[in-house]
Amino acid sequence: MLGFKIVGCGLDLEVGADKILLIFGLLKSSDREEISLDIRGSNNYSEQRINWGSWKLETEDEFRITVIEVKEVSNPVESKTEKDSEDQIKKEIETFLSLKKELETADLL
Repeated sequence: MLGFKIVGCGLDLEVGADKILLIFGLLKSSDREEISLDIRGSNNYSEQRINWGSWKLETEDEFRITVIEVKEVSNPVESKTEKDSEDQIKKEIETFLSLKKELETADLL
């Protein structure tokens, strides 16, 4: 799978997923400026959300980001699979059946 190798500032990661986000953020306020890097991803089929971490960046920090064929994805800080609960699925089926009956009653189905 295609992904990224990210090296610099103590990082040496290989990240790969269906969707990968490398987010460089700048937060400015009257009393501070903060720059950060967040690395996240998701796998649509398994509904998995992946977080490799968030780092505060300083002046002169450097990274090398290379597009690679990922051999082994680095361990994330957090990985969650978001599955629909049984209760949610039951409610959606009830709603579907109710709407279906309504359409049948109105001779639209």
